[in-house]
Amino acid sequence: MPRKARSQRKAEIYAVAEGFSPAPGIFSSWGHAHPLVTGYRNAQFQGFTTVAEAEMYLARREVKEYIRMIRPASTTSFRRGEKAYYAVANGRSPGVHEYYFGDDGAEPKVVQFSGACHKRFPTLVEAESFIADWANMYSFVCRGESKQELCRVVCPLGVAGSPIAFVKEPEMETTDGIV
Repeated sequence: MPRKARSQRKAEIYAVAEGFSPAPGIFSSWGHAHPLVTGYRNAQFQGFTTVAEAEMYLARREVKEYIRMIRPASTTSFRRGEKAYYAVANGRSPGVHEYYFGDDGAEPKVVQFSGACHKRFPTLVEAESFIADWANMYSFVCRGESKQELCRVVCPLGVAGSPIAFVKEPEMETTDGIV
């Protein structure tokens, strides 16, 4: 199969030159990069197909120190007609959906939702990992953690768990104040 031209390949590496701490950095998950740039005035970031391109981007902006959160590339790819998983990390109802369209799909959870973060994956594990990446980084941004703290406590690759547990559900109120 011929290799896609650079302009046709999808970005899988994200460089953040300017964003919320712990930026700047290079990330292999949009789930890590999204919380650093969403809502940050004049955020500077870009997607690339290689780490080398991302490094050059940061070098051009004279960023000398940055974090690197790079995972090995997925060996699973999409094939026409095969099942996909739609991860909604930030939306009306975070979670993994088997469909994009329809009432039970991902689309109603992200359309007209400011700051929505979602992506399609070939495996459930990758979709859940994306949500965990987003939730963990969002938590660091909210707490204002340092780069050193992030690097110390980020879960090692392969650690399983329910990523949805990290996402705080909105509190509900009733007329009598009891949920």
